[in-house]
Amino acid sequence: MSGNDSGSDGTSKGSHPAGLCGACRHVQVVENRRGSRFYLCTRSRTDDRFPRYPRIPVLRCPGFEGRGEPLGAGGGGGRSRDESGRRTGPEGGGER
Repeated sequence: MSGNDSGSDGTSKGSHPAGLCGACRHVQVVENRRGSRFYLCTRSRTDDRFPRYPRIPVLRCPGFEGRGEPLGAGGGGGRSRDESGRRTGPEGGGER
């Protein structure tokens, strides 16, 4: 199991130290001169629901989209996908 295993439903399956942020397409890793790493959520630029620098590890995020997923195919409030790629699960969202 690699450190970047994450569910498309926005929950963590792996053990990356940053949680979901380690596998999200919306993260920008910022490193300072002393070697500290910070995970900037680029969704925070357009959506106030997302903190600029979330507390790590992030274990659940409605905005999570894996790097290999097409844009807009992410977790979206705890919904997951069936074998055909259709979203299943609770409608509405509103989760933070």
